[in-house]
Amino acid sequence: MLPSKKRFINFSKIRRGDIIVLNDPMNYQYYLVKRCVALAKDTISINSSNVIVNGSTSEIHPFVKKQYTLNYSKSQNKNLDFSSLVDSLGIPYREDRIRKKMSEKIIYLTGQQKKWLEIAVGQEISESDVCGNFNSFIVPYIGYENDDVAYINSYRQYEKKDTENSDSITGKFFNNYYFAIGDNRCFSTDSRLFGSIPENLIVGRVDYILFSISRDKKLRKDRFFRKL
Repeated sequence: MLPSKKRFINFSKIRRGDIIVLNDPMNYQYYLVKRCVALAKDTISINSSNVIVNGSTSEIHPFVKKQYTLNYSKSQNKNLDFSSLVDSLGIPYREDRIRKKMSEKIIYLTGQQKKWLEIAVGQEISESDVCGNFNSFIVPYIGYENDDVAYINSYRQYEKKDTENSDSITGKFFNNYYFAIGDNRCFSTDSRLFGSIPENLIVGRVDYILFSISRDKKLRKDRFFRKL
């Protein structure tokens, strides 16, 4: 089955850092919105939420969220309900009843949100190294050959169907690929799971947010007409 034909044509070439819309490789009836972090021929590795491309750590985009741990019992605002504090700062946060009673809080923040919260609680917040690692990997390109297991899924799905019962790749890639991950680094189904994606899976690039609604159906007016 091929990706959706609903594809915007003539958009400019995809660059590292672009937000793209793609057909979900696991179900072509759906779309995913992810950030392209590596192009064909790039060598990529991931250390927790840090992306290393061609030997250099990629700049963290302001929208990217990392996981942090905070001991709220040591906060200068410890007598204030934590959920109320982060809500006053405009930081989305949800916790279950068990976590609510614990002094150690797990929260997902952008770089700017981290600064706001550190000022509010009067202490530094430590990053939690829980997002997992991804070993060094060359993003496939036209003419590339590699029989490593890391490439088998992409090759089976997009290149040659006769490798269904084989543990090795025989032949060359006929497409250029991209590696895309979500900005919510610790909770994202992306290329770390389903592998690199070929260009014909990409529907288009996202340049603006026209409007935004939160999970609890509230308008997020600060995101209206925002350029990405």
